[in-house]
Amino acid sequence: MFFGDIPDKFENFSKLYDIIAEYNQFSDKIPKSIVFCERLTILGLIGNRLDGNIPKEIFELSYLRDLRLAQNSLSGSFPIEVGGLKQVGFLDISNNQLAGASWISASEAEGKARKNTSAD
Repeated sequence: MFFGDIPDKFENFSKLYDIIAEYNQFSDKIPKSIVFCERLTILGLIGNRLDGNIPKEIFELSYLRDLRLAQNSLSGSFPIEVGGLKQVGFLDISNNQLAGASWISASEAEGKARKNTSAD
């Protein structure tokens, strides 16, 4: 079991495909430098103690197909940027403190994102 902060040091991991660090005791925020993992396909951080907003940088990862951030303490509003994740087939952000979010499929998330942006 791992614990503590996830280091914000992903600059040299551009070829990393999967990050699966579920059911540990990672705390603090999801590092914004994760955007340097340009080929990331799976981000699994279920069941940790992560807090704060979901970094918008995650939604710039064009290869991401599996995003699992459930069972943390993530907060803020439902990220409308999730609609830009065209490759995502599975998205679980349940059991957090995100406003307007629950377990949803990627296609539902895309529709919700479109709805949120058209209301502006």
